[in-house]
Amino acid sequence: MEPQKPSRMPLISLAVVLLILLAAFAFYYETSSMTISADQGSITTLKRSVSSLQDNVTSLKDADGVLMRELTDANGTISSQSSEIQSLSGVAGSQSSEVAGYQSTVALQVTNTITSQMTLDMPYNSSTTLASFQVAYAGYLQVSGTSTTYVEIAVCYGATSHTLCNNSLTYYAIDFGYGGATFNAPLEPGAVWINVFNIDPGTASLTVVVLT
Repeated sequence: MEPQKPSRMPLISLAVVLLILLAAFAFYYETSSMTISADQGSITTLKRSVSSLQDNVTSLKDADGVLMRELTDANGTISSQSSEIQSLSGVAGSQSSEVAGYQSTVALQVTNTITSQMTLDMPYNSSTTLASFQVAYAGYLQVSGTSTTYVEIAVCYGATSHTLCNNSLTYYAIDFGYGGATFNAPLEPGAVWINVFNIDPGTASLTVVVLT
């Protein structure tokens, strides 16, 4: 009786199992490799995104620095312009006052009373000083009052004394006469001297108002 040969089934079964294990391992390895590769791609993408964000943050910081410098410069400019505006406002106020003065001068609204009812007691054939003053602008003066005798008033331009007015060739004569009256005379800038001349003795009460 021949001895019985061992069966090959266990070996075949083992081989099949090994093949299955190898196939499973290969599949797992391939899948894992693809996953790892995908993860590495994602990590690379994330790294790039992070790098891009860092660049953006750096750019924003630089831009913020520029804006802060511009804001500082703008604040300095505003402060400087505010000071200039205040200075110009002061100048404008001063010039407005000057303009108002000029307008008043043009309109002859600035009045200055030189004498008010000044009484002169005048002897026969004499000249008496009524007023003397300086004016900066041209205009006119107004002489008014009363007199008990015939008087003539000389408004002398440029004269600085009683004698110079008596001898002046640059004057404006007012024939005041008797009683009461009001006269206007032109006024030139500079020194002005006013003398009153009379032939007969008498008195006069006169008011002189300058309008410039």
